[in-house]
Amino acid sequence: MARPRAQGPRPRHLLIIALAAATLVGVVYVAPGQNALDRLEYRTVDWRFAQRPAPAPDPRIVIAGVGDASLQRLGRWPWPRSRWADLIRRLRAGGAQVIIFDILFPDRDPSGGDAEFAQAVREAGNVYLATAAGDAPAGPDAAAGKQTPTPSFDLRAGSGPGHLGSWKAMLEPIPELAQAAAGVGCANVIPAGDGVYRYAYPVAEVGETPYPSLALRTVLGRESSGEVAAIVPGAGVYRRGELLAPLDPNGRLVINYRGPAKTYHLVEVADLLAGPAIPETVRGKIVLVAATAQGLHDLRPSPFGAVFDGVETQANLLDSMLHRQFLYETPPQLGLVLIAGAALLTGLAFVLLPTFGAVLLTVALLAGYDYACLAAFGQRGIIMPLLAPSLSLALTLVGVLVYALVTQERVTGAAYRTLGKYVPTEVVERLARQEGGEGQGVRLPVTVLFSDLRDFTGSSAHLPPEDVVALLNRYFTLMYETLTEYGGTLDKYIGDGLMAYFLSPEGDDQHAVLAVHCAVEMQRRIKTNRSEWAYAGMPDLKAGIGIATGQEILGDIGSPERMQYTVIGSQVNLASRLTELTKTTKADIMIDAQTYELAKDYIRAQCLGLFDVQGFDEPQLVYEALDELGKADQSAPPV
Repeated sequence: MARPRAQGPRPRHLLIIALAAATLVGVVYVAPGQNALDRLEYRTVDWRFAQRPAPAPDPRIVIAGVGDASLQRLGRWPWPRSRWADLIRRLRAGGAQVIIFDILFPDRDPSGGDAEFAQAVREAGNVYLATAAGDAPAGPDAAAGKQTPTPSFDLRAGSGPGHLGSWKAMLEPIPELAQAAAGVGCANVIPAGDGVYRYAYPVAEVGETPYPSLALRTVLGRESSGEVAAIVPGAGVYRRGELLAPLDPNGRLVINYRGPAKTYHLVEVADLLAGPAIPETVRGKIVLVAATAQGLHDLRPSPFGAVFDGVETQANLLDSMLHRQFLYETPPQLGLVLIAGAALLTGLAFVLLPTFGAVLLTVALLAGYDYACLAAFGQRGIIMPLLAPSLSLALTLVGVLVYALVTQERVTGAAYRTLGKYVPTEVVERLARQEGGEGQGVRLPVTVLFSDLRDFTGSSAHLPPEDVVALLNRYFTLMYETLTEYGGTLDKYIGDGLMAYFLSPEGDDQHAVLAVHCAVEMQRRIKTNRSEWAYAGMPDLKAGIGIATGQEILGDIGSPERMQYTVIGSQVNLASRLTELTKTTKADIMIDAQTYELAKDYIRAQCLGLFDVQGFDEPQLVYEALDELGKADQSAPPV
């Protein structure tokens, strides 16, 4: 016979909870616009940046900053263009490989140094200038800047699943500077919904003209004849089949920050311009020139903190493109699969495993998935959604546990209500309070009472079965009511007999007195109801009662499938034997010597002498309990 399954949460209900949790998280996950879940997800990306072994920055990249020291030594901002021309000549003489200005020159120099600056840019041949994209034209020179040369791109618009970023206008260098430069690129980076600058457009369109970013323009270098970069929306920018920069469906690239602020070597522009000797720090270097003084530089919050120079963002972009080390966000479809999978795995764990094992497995899944996200980020540059699947798993876990708790409460309540039909309320409460688990027993002073109807089987043989059942139910109802009034615990019904026991919660010896008084009242009620038995055509009922007292064991007794909270011990056997002896002695109530000693001040009894009792080596002194002492003479103990 198959072992029955314990009643508990139904599998279909668990799976419904899992699907509900997955649906709730999935709806928030794919909701348009930024929400709290997205912002929290960005925080997990910041955590991944902080935890991963950061890739070493390219030592060739150096930042030439106009810091506070440079302003103190060379004068206030803005500087004349002739000074920039001087800086370019010194960097060129010092062997700088590439010079990148992360400074805008959209207006003409009032001091007239534009021509000198343009000449220095042209002679160096390795200078790249920045543009800035915006939503509206910025002044009359914005239109003139449209003459700025841009690289030749092969825009394969129909070959990818996404689109390019777009701007309405581009603020560009004055024409002579743009024409003299090796290239011009957009320096914009894009904030995410939490205000942190996480993205950049490698290529963005103004009208129908694609503009490269400053970093990509530097990597492309001076355009050679016949060499064209291919743009595949949703995939990337390629040259000769090599990926220069990836593009997500929105035309963006995730900035792969190497580390916190000051990751790249910084040298003051004033130091580069001072003295006859060119510092060796620029030889063979890629030099990014930018304003870094307080109040001049643009602070762009990064995953490593709110104080982060914009030029360092450009350095990180350039570093990623030079080494082809990029970050990739997984598509939303994978996120939905992970959300659903996390919820369903949690639900299945509770279907297939015990609750504790399912909780352990769920916690292990949560920790394992978080570690997998961290490893994928650190080793492969893959940004998997961490929060949404984890939230789906956690919501399912909480939902299942709450459901299991409610279900268990309902099942336990039903079990206690059912148990209460067979076991007194105080025993049910004792079971609920008991600590230590099944099978644990305790030894206590107990008085045990057995009651058995005399010759009932023979006298009721002629009655229909339904009348026999009705008579026994009426009889047992009277007996149970009497037991309850005197604080007894019904242990079990045994055919036409019963077993009960009495305890004293206060630890005194009143359990023996209560048991004898209960037995006297039982006999009184049986006699009182003889007219009822006769009227119903039932046989006259007579019962024999045996009572014994001693240190007995109480506990859960039985098999794991079915247990009973009962009392066992030698005095249980003695009470049962005394009940049998009532048939030969014709005594209605027989008690052992220990019960008599405890109850003699409250009862009338007579000694019946020593009896040989089966199962006992020594003869047992036995008394017949006749009645309670008169209440006028001796007050009975409180019930």
